Parts: sequence; C-alpha cells; structure tokens
Amino acid sequence: MSQDDLIRTIRTQGEGALAAVYENYRDEFLLWIIREYKCSMDDGKDIYQLAILIFYDNIKTGKLQHLVSSVKTYLFGIGKNIAHESQRKGKRFVPIDKEEW
Repeated sequence: MSQDDLIRTIRTQGEGALAAVYENYRDEFLLWIIREYKCSMDDGKDIYQLAILIFYDNIKTGKLQHLVSSVKTYLFGIGKNIAHESQRKGKRFVPIDKEEW
C-alpha cells in the first residue's frame, strides 16, 4: 500500500486503519525518542500518543493530503518537534531555592 493510499484509508476508515500504523511504529519510535532525547519511557509514550493524535488530526482536517516522505519519517518529525518544545518549556522553568531566597 502506498503512502497516499494509507492516508485515504485512515481518512475513510478512521481509527481502525490508524491502529495498524500505531502498532507498526510504536516500539521503534520509543527506542529512538528515549535514546535521542534522554526521556523516560512514560514521557516517550506520551510523546508517541501525541504524535499519533496530531498525525490523525492532520489527515482528518485535510492538512495532510499526501506525503513526500514516509509515514515513519512524518511521525518521527512530529515527535521530534514535541520533544524539542517540551525541552524548551522545561528550560524556562527554574525552581527557586527557598533557602537562598
């Protein structure tokens, strides 16, 4: 099945077709995100869940009509952006030590 056929299938069949994508890339994504961004398994799972939701939303809203790259590359790119945003937010928060204050 081509990438465009997969997008059409997800658009018409909904979550059933998306479940196959979810299972197909989950383990590889988790290994990659944990290794690359040094996050916990739980954080990696949260990032993957969000990446899948964004992928699905982009298909359903018509933002994603066809892929130039693969589904894997698209999902990993979304995950990378989520991880970067999470790290940026984490760096902005600097806890204040009560004793020094």
